[in-house]
Amino acid sequence: IRQVLTLHNKEILSHLRETWVWPKKFFFTRQPIEDIRQYFGVKIALYFCWISFYTKALCLPALYGIIIWFYTGRNQY
Repeated sequence: IRQVLTLHNKEILSHLRETWVWPKKFFFTRQPIEDIRQYFGVKIALYFCWISFYTKALCLPALYGIIIWFYTGRNQY
């Protein structure tokens, strides 16, 4: 035997799916980071914290870029 892998817990994954994954959740809803940490570990939870922060941080520059794009003319290139 070279490696042993554990199976996922369907009850916990169902809870995570309901509180985190479903598309009905609004963009700025907080992620259940503590639940993610308990199930997947610290590294994965930190990754999702970073992705959440980075996505939200880029919303304002993206909006600014879209406004500038419309203002300067879309057919410039």
